[in-house]
Amino acid sequence: MLDNDEDEDVPNGFVLPSIIALPITFWKIIFSIFVSLANFVVELIKELRYQNGEKKKLIHIMNNQATSYKEWEEAAFRLDEFNGNDIWKKVRNTFSH
Repeated sequence: MLDNDEDEDVPNGFVLPSIIALPITFWKIIFSIFVSLANFVVELIKELRYQNGEKKKLIHIMNNQATSYKEWEEAAFRLDEFNGNDIWKKVRNTFSH
C-alpha cells in the first residue's frame, strides 16, 4: 500500500507523534509567546477597568458632586485630558493670553 515501510505502522491522519517530536526549543518559544499574549490581555483588561473607573468618577463629579461651575469645569478638563480630547482647551488658552 505505502511506498515507505516505516509508515505502515502509523494510521492515516495520525500526527500526534510528529507534533510531540518537535524540538523542546520550539515548545519553549510557543509557551513564551502564549505567556506574553496572556500577560498583554491581563494588562489590557486592567487598563480598561482603570479607564472605565476613572471616567465614571469624573462624570460623577461633573453630574452630582460639583457645587460650582468652577468645580464642574475642572472635572470636565480632567475628563477631556483623560480621553485625549484636550486640544480645544489648549487652543482656547492661546487665544485668551
